[in-house]
Amino acid sequence: MEYRRIWIVFLMLWFLLGAAVLSLYGNTTSRTALLREVQETIATVQTTSGPSMARTNAAEHLADLTRKMHSKDVDDKTMADLVSLLDTPDDSVRLWVAGAIGFLGSRARTAGPTLLKLLPEVDRLQGDLTSAEG
Repeated sequence: MEYRRIWIVFLMLWFLLGAAVLSLYGNTTSRTALLREVQETIATVQTTSGPSMARTNAAEHLADLTRKMHSKDVDDKTMADLVSLLDTPDDSVRLWVAGAIGFLGSRARTAGPTLLKLLPEVDRLQGDLTSAEG
């Protein structure tokens, strides 16, 4: 009877440990996949030529992706690539990129100088929603 209880406890612990490891691995995989998707979307914004709806849609997708991320999951190169997208003349892209960066919490500080440099220019733009609001 005592062996049976020990065996049941052992199986329960084994199951819980396995579930914890699987959960941890699954989260790591999804974080890695999410970061990879962010990097691919940045490349889409960078390589699509001229102001276009495709670039704006890709920038909007970046905001959706970074909303799901934790700031510590974004490496320095990806953050620098995001900030570099603010240099685009396409204001709708800047709006979504500013939002994407804003979702990264404390990591957004690195974009501060670029955003401050752009503010006088975008503050003069006319429209219902401009990157100045972002």
